[in-house]
Order: sequence, then structure tokens, then C-alpha cells
Amino acid sequence: FYGSNDIMSSIRTAMNDAKVTYTLGYYPSNTSWDGKFHKISVRVRRSGTRVLCRQGYFALAEAPRGDKEQTEMLREAASDPLDATAIGLTVQTEGPPQKSVLPVTLDIDLHALTLVKKDGRWRGDVLVLFAQMGAKGEMLNGLSQPLHLNLTDQEYKELLDKGLSISGKLLIVSAADRIKVVALDQTSYLVGSVTVPLGKTADGSSGG
Repeated sequence: FYGSNDIMSSIRTAMNDAKVTYTLGYYPSNTSWDGKFHKISVRVRRSGTRVLCRQGYFALAEAPRGDKEQTEMLREAASDPLDATAIGLTVQTEGPPQKSVLPVTLDIDLHALTLVKKDGRWRGDVLVLFAQMGAKGEMLNGLSQPLHLNLTDQEYKELLDKGLSISGKLLIVSAADRIKVVALDQTSYLVGSVTVPLGKTADGSSGG
């Protein structure tokens, strides 16, 4: 507010404007971090409205994070009681484990990953953590798996449609209450996670 001596009226107007707000998440599809200002706009299909929002952003790449920082991000996501949703993940387990061995299949939505095209191929890196958590939220065991993507145009298109799938087997520790699978995009540092509860089979081993 400019040139107004009615401070209370200005505050009242600002408070009324903020009664109802919407939060929109925006991730640029152009990963060319050139440091320039890029304009964005938000439009609504209702006449007589005025949108108050950011007018754009500076395309500044986030400073690289070291191995220690990335490991800490994975551990924090594993300990969080809520699942992170920036990267879409789906986990399937094939019945109760046999002799404490649990087959696991992880599907990752490629749309949320930052892949950069270089020399005709789509490249990116994802770090996946399979964390076995205790009943009190402590991490009992953790297995990390780096994924280095180097895809042709055809492979990239297919994985966008089907998702990126990896399969393996986990040796379940006896005190594990649940599995927390966490994926970290090592370019954008976006995180996704999903929780898989574990029960107990008739022989006392863990089952999912």
C-alpha cells in the first residue's frame, strides 16, 4: 500500500486477501540452469479475478551436495513417519519371506526425475535406500543402491510410459517392523519414499 495513512484498513484488506490461498508446485521442464530470470504465469478460468503470485524464478542450479549430506537426507526420509511424495514410488513384495528373504520390486516414476540429454543420451543418477525400521522408528538395517541412468531416446520414452523397475531380495532382520524405501534424485535432490509394513508369519519370521 502506497500513500495511505489508513494503516488499519490496509492491514484488514491484506488479511482478507490471505483468507483463502492455494499452493502450487512448479518444476521447470527446461533443465538449462543459465542463471537468467524466467517468467511464469498462473491463469484462472473466472472473470474478475486477479492472481497474486511470483512472476518467475532465477534458473540457478542448486549447489552439489556431498555423499554425507545425501546419506543424511536418505536417513531423515526413512525416519519420517510420513512418506515423501516428490518422486512417485511403488513397492511390491511377493508374499511372506522364505527363511527371512523377501523379494522386492520397486517402480520409480521417471517423470519426477531430472534427466539431462548429453551426447544423444538421457543421463541421471538416483540413490535408493532400502531401510528396515524397528517399531520405535529406529533404522535396524539399510541397503543403498545407486542407479546410473544412460538412456537412448527410445529407452527414455518407454520408461516414461512404464516406469523404472528394479527387483531384488532383502534379508529381513528379526526385529524389523516395516521397510522404508527411499529414492533420492542426485541432480534435483527431490525425495520420494514409501512404507511397507511387515507382519509375522506362522514360523515367527517377518512377512510383508
